[in-house]
Amino acid sequence: MTGGPLDGVVLNAALADKSRSQWTVDQVERHLRTNALGPFALWSALEDHGLVGSPRNPRNVVLMGSFLQNGNVRQPAWTPPPP
Repeated sequence: MTGGPLDGVVLNAALADKSRSQWTVDQVERHLRTNALGPFALWSALEDHGLVGSPRNPRNVVLMGSFLQNGNVRQPAWTPPPP
């Protein structure tokens, strides 16, 4: 461990496996940025630009919710009632 911000994640992964983690700190950090933090960063950016939940297109929340739930924007997590 190098004293980096995500060293505890590597340690937790190693403890969960009851063995030494095979992931380097860089690999864990890249994985978290892409798979854990990426969707929330995307959601925040869309909110900042007024694109999420817009009265002009409320269905974009369905697509984003689907992405956050299962990573697939083409498979809605839920469908709102017709207007």
